[in-house]
Amino acid sequence: MTNSNSNSNSNSNSNGDSNNNISNLSPQLLWKHFEKICAIPHMSGHEEGVRDYIVDFARRQKFSFLVDETGNVILRKGATPGLEQRTPLLLQAHMDMVPEKNMQTQHDFLRDPIQAYIDGEYVRAQGTTLGADNGIGVAAILGIFESQQSELAHGPLEALFTVEEESSMRGAVGLRSGLLNSRVMFNLDSETEGEISIGCAGGIDTNAGANYSEQILSSDYEIYRLEVTGAKGGHSGLEIHRKLVNAVKLMVRVLMLIKKETKGNALRICEFEGGTLRNAIPRECVATIAMERGAGSSVANNFVAKIVEQFQQTVSKEYALTDPAVKVRLLSLSSDSHVTRSAISAEDSARVLHGLCACFNGMKNMIAEMPMVTETSSNLGIVRLRKGVLDIRTFQRSSIESHKEEVAQMVASCFELAGFKVQQDSSYPGWTPNVNSPILKLAQNSYKKLTGKEAHSMATHGGLECGIITSVYPQIDAISFGPNIIGAHSPDERVEIASVERMWKYILSMLLEV
Repeated sequence: MTNSNSNSNSNSNSNGDSNNNISNLSPQLLWKHFEKICAIPHMSGHEEGVRDYIVDFARRQKFSFLVDETGNVILRKGATPGLEQRTPLLLQAHMDMVPEKNMQTQHDFLRDPIQAYIDGEYVRAQGTTLGADNGIGVAAILGIFESQQSELAHGPLEALFTVEEESSMRGAVGLRSGLLNSRVMFNLDSETEGEISIGCAGGIDTNAGANYSEQILSSDYEIYRLEVTGAKGGHSGLEIHRKLVNAVKLMVRVLMLIKKETKGNALRICEFEGGTLRNAIPRECVATIAMERGAGSSVANNFVAKIVEQFQQTVSKEYALTDPAVKVRLLSLSSDSHVTRSAISAEDSARVLHGLCACFNGMKNMIAEMPMVTETSSNLGIVRLRKGVLDIRTFQRSSIESHKEEVAQMVASCFELAGFKVQQDSSYPGWTPNVNSPILKLAQNSYKKLTGKEAHSMATHGGLECGIITSVYPQIDAISFGPNIIGAHSPDERVEIASVERMWKYILSMLLEV
């Protein structure tokens, strides 16, 4: 969905002031909390500020709460008098956010608040991810808990706020049995209005690394900097099927082309940096390379520049519909006295490029019963090569456990053949759909009553905590839903304001029916 009114709306914040009028949006209880969450740094693995905010909220509102050994927070709110025998309901969201920013944006996710602003029909952030995934879910739960019982009747409520969903699922994986009493769960971490998720993919990290010796380069070497910018990036689960540019793979492709076209003038890598998260499609990549000049050499600025220029034309045609703004840029750094003139050997550089080139990336299969949903995929998320130290982070997903293991082994085998040291960890299970779920039927009926439209049940290729939580609490019948969040895991992330209000009304409509 696009915003055709983003440049004309009077509320649009073009000067960078954060949180303009956000707390005045409806429902105010929800947006008030979201505004405050945006002001608290909470990248994955550093949720302590939001955790403190939730605990302080619970103390002020006199709710029962606990913080478990993993860092998750659980709140409890008693039923409206007379409704104590209703089925206990768990509202669930994660406290962390994905820290993605544009290359030119100056932002420290450990210290700086998110500069959120109203842009027409949406709320978005200045040059960074917004954190609507899953800050809107957290804010909705706090707003519901804060609502007066005279205004909002409900049965027994519990809330679970987890840590590190975006990086490792550590919060859900570390959840112990015996802490929750609920038998129904609303996970508020989905991103398309009108869709009710009842299944998701499992995931596993496949990481690799190597150490190489660097050599100081003589003045006979030409130094170049290549940049891949302008790619859309995005969520490696929800958008892996869209044929978007992976900036790391595109960089490897152009380097392999330069290596091939310059023949005997062996390419050497000085530095390589692309991607920021293993579960986000890389939008930008930068590489510094060295190539030896000499008699009969094909290495010259105009020759390499011509290769890159022709490659740009090819890429522009290939991605004209799916990723039209991607750019490949070449700079000569040979005259820059500040450039570090050291690189790994040509042989080691070739191993790195061949390993990354061969690494499987993208959608592998669709679900046979749901041909619009990805079943199995792999994302080459992060590559760093600095001072001879190579670090690679990839993430595999599948709704079928054996297929998840298969694609993870494909990636691991590729890296091992390249001589990298491989480690696999943070594996978590998928969530098997239950089309006969009673809470699914209730949710579908409630949505029809509220909107006059049909809600569609589906499985998502994104990772949800439902499968992990219900494996610990098998008595819980779970669904996941949410507002319209576009571009999650990228600086283009934005949430549709009207859909947030409709989500709020949807939750309220179901509280008395559970």
